[in-house]
Amino acid sequence: MSRILVETLKRLADFRWVNLFQVEYDRPNGTRGSWMFASRNTAPRLDDAPLAPAAVFLVPLLQTPAGQRLVMTREFRVPLGGYEYSFPAGLLDPGETVESTALRELHEETGLTGTKVQALSPAVASSAGLTDESAVIVFLECTGTPHT
Repeated sequence: MSRILVETLKRLADFRWVNLFQVEYDRPNGTRGSWMFASRNTAPRLDDAPLAPAAVFLVPLLQTPAGQRLVMTREFRVPLGGYEYSFPAGLLDPGETVESTALRELHEETGLTGTKVQALSPAVASSAGLTDESAVIVFLECTGTPHT
């Protein structure tokens, strides 16, 4: 059951990878609210049902001669005006499992091969004030030499 009563939902922008919405809603206490948010969905879900993950965030653990190391990526991001360091991540393709997405994204972004998924989180919101996107955090072991 929804915690808010949606009065109107208006799409303000419609692009390939992101949409912008404005929602007018009634809060449980009877007051009216308005919110703008981004979504990868063309019809965002505005209820309190469990989150369905759209992405994975990876925490890769690479065994090296010096011991186990965390693997991170360095990527240029326009909104930051420079490079950012982060864990590898990516979107689930239709019909793909969280585990297969994690292995695919690890290889695409780092060149490493996943050998064991250690743990999966429940779906978590990535930036709940800005977007409805959710992801599973995947802890996994990997081998190989990262590409640069």
